[in-house]
Amino acid sequence: MQTRLMIWAFTLLLIGTTAHAADISRPIYKAQPVGPVTSVASWGGWYGGISAGYGWGDPSADVNPGSIRPLSATGPFSTVDAYVPGAPFTLHTRPEGAIAGLLIGYAWQFQNFVIGWEADFSWTDLTDSRTGSFFSFVDYDAGVGGITGNVTLESKLKWLGTVRGRWGYVMGPVLPYITGGLAYGNLVSTVTSAGAQFEDADSLAFLGSQRFSDWLVGYAVGAGFDWNVSGNWRFRGEYLYVNLGGRDHITTGVPAVTIVRNDFDAHLARFAVIYRIP
Repeated sequence: MQTRLMIWAFTLLLIGTTAHAADISRPIYKAQPVGPVTSVASWGGWYGGISAGYGWGDPSADVNPGSIRPLSATGPFSTVDAYVPGAPFTLHTRPEGAIAGLLIGYAWQFQNFVIGWEADFSWTDLTDSRTGSFFSFVDYDAGVGGITGNVTLESKLKWLGTVRGRWGYVMGPVLPYITGGLAYGNLVSTVTSAGAQFEDADSLAFLGSQRFSDWLVGYAVGAGFDWNVSGNWRFRGEYLYVNLGGRDHITTGVPAVTIVRNDFDAHLARFAVIYRIP
C-alpha cells in the first residue's frame, strides 16, 4: 500500500514538472515596430517656372580688302600703276551674356521613370563685337598711297526658345534627366566698314553699314537635374547646347566686306525655380 502511494506521488510530480518545462520552453513572440513607409515623390502633371543663366556663341563675317577697287585717274587721284590688296580675313564674334525666361511643361511618371515635354522662351543679352583692320597698297603715277580701314562686326542674340522632350529617373528627392528637341532664336548682326583711299596728302573717306536680322531654327540637347526642395517646389540646374544653324548674307554697300555669316551655336548654363501644379 505504501509502495502504491509512492508511485502515484512520483507520477503526479513528473506530470507537473513536464507541464512546467513545456511552458518554459514555449517561445514568446512580440510584435515588431513598423517603420515609416518610403514612397517615390510625385513628378507627374503640369508645372511652370522661371529660369536664368549664362550663354555664349559665335557668328562671323568674311572681310576681303581686295573687293575694294582703287580709284584711278578720278578726282584727286592719278593713274594707278600697281595695286596689292590686303589679305582676306574673317571676324569671329563670341556673343555672351545673361539669359532669363519662362518655362512650362508636362510629365508622366511610371514609378521611378519620368518622361514629358517642356517649352521655354527666353530673353537673352548675348552680345559681342569685333574689329579688324586692313590695308591695301596702291602705286600711283604721281606718288604712293593705299586703301586703309576698319571693319566691325556686332552680333546679338535677342530671343531664344526651345520645345524639348525630357527623360528622367527619380533618385530620392532628385530627378536627373536628359533632354533634346527644337530650338529657335532671333540673331541680329550689324557689319560696318569705315576707312579712306589716299594718295600722298589727298584722301577720300568711305563708310558703309548693313544690318541682318534672322529667325533661325535648329536643335537643342542637354542634361540636368530637378531637386524636390519642398512639397511641389523644385530647383533645377541645366546645361544646353543649342545650334541654330545660320544664313549667309552677301553685303551691299559695305566696303571690303563680302559675306556675313549670321549663324549661331551656343552653350547655356541655366538655373530655374519650378512649381508643380498639384
